[in-house]
Amino acid sequence: MSTDFIDDIKAKVLENFLKILNDTHELEINCDVESAQLGQYTRNNGFKAFVEKGNNGTVVKTVLNRRSWWSIQDTHDENYESSDFIWTQWTKSSIIKNLSTTPENVAVHQTYNKIEGHACITNKKDLFLNLTEYYKKTGEDYSECIPLTFLIDGGKDSSSFQDFRQYFTMTSALDEEDNKWICKPGENSNRGQNI
Repeated sequence: MSTDFIDDIKAKVLENFLKILNDTHELEINCDVESAQLGQYTRNNGFKAFVEKGNNGTVVKTVLNRRSWWSIQDTHDENYESSDFIWTQWTKSSIIKNLSTTPENVAVHQTYNKIEGHACITNKKDLFLNLTEYYKKTGEDYSECIPLTFLIDGGKDSSSFQDFRQYFTMTSALDEEDNKWICKPGENSNRGQNI
């Protein structure tokens, strides 16, 4: 396949995608195939994203930079009003508060990578507790779907640590090679720190 043929296909895909975005989000993004083919599709016609440093920020920027209809903002205005997509490492209630929840009040459709009250599904401890509670209420065995997990609170003298130590010792006697565990310390550690 020639490079020109591939460029033509990419231009058609981009044109169709932008038309769908325009139709579904009531936007007015330039869908001119010629400009896409020539690589002159201007980022000013597309979406703007603010990506904060932190968890996966570099990955998000890389993905968005591969899409010619997105531009990355280095700074943001006070209420992120000029950003179509906002990515932050930690939930910022000020952003959630300023996002409009009614379509008629939304001048620009904004997406934020956080969900208010999300800890019940994004925090590993809370996710484990919620899933085990769900399985208990449904009468199902959670160990069929969730890896064996010990929540250690209270240090090495706690009963939960003693339960882990007993299980670890028992499985070590059976097979030392495959007795490997992940220990994730602290409530606020992330990105593999201190594991």
